[in-house]
Amino acid sequence: MNETLTVKEASAIYFNHAVSYWRLLEMVKAGEIPHCRVGRRILFRRSVLDQWMAERESKSRKDVTNS
Repeated sequence: MNETLTVKEASAIYFNHAVSYWRLLEMVKAGEIPHCRVGRRILFRRSVLDQWMAERESKSRKDVTNS
């Protein structure tokens, strides 16, 4: 299994295309999502995205229960 993903792969695997390629690029530019650059390529590490998603899910659950 590939440990790193391109923007297109991350959009397909993690967001089922619900977050577009262009929106992911905006998130990268704004520093909203963990990534690394190799030259002009933007890459995402699967393990880091898994952790990032888990943190966001946890925060969402806390927000709902506090409402």
